[in-house]
Amino acid sequence: FMGVIVLLLQAGLAMIEVGSCRARNAQHVLVIKLAALCVSSFAWWSFGWSFAYGGSVGSDGFKEYFVGSDQLFARGFLRGTFLGQQEPTTRIQEWFFTWTFCAAAASIVSGGLAERAHLVGFCIHTVMMCCLTYPFVVANTWGKGWFAQSFTGPGFTDFAGAGIVHVTGGFAALAGTLMVGPRPDRWKNLGPLKRVSSLLDDSFAPHSVPLLLLGTFLTLLGWIGCNCGSTHSMSTAKNGFQAAQAAMNTVLAASAGGIFSLLLRGLISSKLETIAFCGGIRAGLVAITAAAVNVESGYAVVIGLIGALLYQLVSMLLKLMKVDDPVDAFAIHGIVGIWGILAAVFFDYGIGSDKFHGALGFECLGFDQWANQNTAECTGSLGLKPFAYSLAFLALIGLWSFEVSLISFAFLRLPGYIPPCRKKLKMDLLKVELPRALGASVPSVDTEYHYPLKAYVGEGAADWGVEGPFRNPYFHAI
Repeated sequence: FMGVIVLLLQAGLAMIEVGSCRARNAQHVLVIKLAALCVSSFAWWSFGWSFAYGGSVGSDGFKEYFVGSDQLFARGFLRGTFLGQQEPTTRIQEWFFTWTFCAAAASIVSGGLAERAHLVGFCIHTVMMCCLTYPFVVANTWGKGWFAQSFTGPGFTDFAGAGIVHVTGGFAALAGTLMVGPRPDRWKNLGPLKRVSSLLDDSFAPHSVPLLLLGTFLTLLGWIGCNCGSTHSMSTAKNGFQAAQAAMNTVLAASAGGIFSLLLRGLISSKLETIAFCGGIRAGLVAITAAAVNVESGYAVVIGLIGALLYQLVSMLLKLMKVDDPVDAFAIHGIVGIWGILAAVFFDYGIGSDKFHGALGFECLGFDQWANQNTAECTGSLGLKPFAYSLAFLALIGLWSFEVSLISFAFLRLPGYIPPCRKKLKMDLLKVELPRALGASVPSVDTEYHYPLKAYVGEGAADWGVEGPFRNPYFHAI
């Protein structure tokens, strides 16, 4: 059931992305989002799951091989009985829930390339993301592989995927944004101060705040399913209480991030910016994802506040550097995801003492040992180990995701740089190439490549120009 709730996250991210972009390319944005979701299911079914969670497990509870490969195409999900019947395994249930996380990581990437990605090229990258990039990270962390085995004890704390899902997706989005470049004329005639302002009434402003707000609501609901569902069971009282704690912390961190971001932008621009409000909520959600069950509610508020602050600072910095990220995918998922992993250590239940809880939630590290031996001591003398392990964890994820994505995006752009290939393919495999020369008007991706020609159909829709629906009376009456 929680997997179904997490799927709402996909709808939310789609509405956020299309609302943040121009109406003239809305259909293209939505098609890529939905196509990536479908492609991710095939990729996770064929190779992704097997690489992430397959492979034999040794007596120590860790994988015996670097990645698994024995459950390709869901092999072994059903078992034949001596009566000739098929007996299902729990892998079927686990496959669906883990696929929603994989799809979320792949979906984050499209935000950084919004309005510029070619459908075929992005789907190719989605296959790479779901068959290699993300499964490698999962195999060595949640899948009990090399990293989890090498850094035992406090290990890493990532309850619901702030690092494994969001840092992976955020750094892949950054690689794609850098490789595909900014939208044509994005920074034309804009100085440094104007670039960091979100009050520009230009053709690149988000075209629909209602869609952005709807997406944020759906994202919040999906995130609650993600964090609560990461208990993987409600069969015990402990899991039920952990899910309740996760829900409370999630809502508080999101609320704190949204309100702080709204007030901060209000101080800067003297306006109430709904866009910043929605971005702050998402930043708070990412920030609390790793620490949903191992911090007290007051610290969840602090985590959300700092996450929103980082989102605003990094978003403005990227604009100063002329990095065109329409939905702030890297700032929110990449940078705030890093903060979320570190915050899970800084604000752990054991803060101020020598004990550590981490992903165990209410129980301290070493609980199983002393409970069996009728002693009452948690594992102590950890020092900086939890912090050091978290840094190693982040380095593994960030470097791997960025480098693999950068290489795959570079290969997708090669046909555009090699004349024989360009002549044969007629376009880059990564970046949409519009047939008309750039000049006074830049053609719409929807108009050139999609049917119907407009994502929004109404009175006067055929008369929309480069400005999109901003000067269309019918649109403003919706």
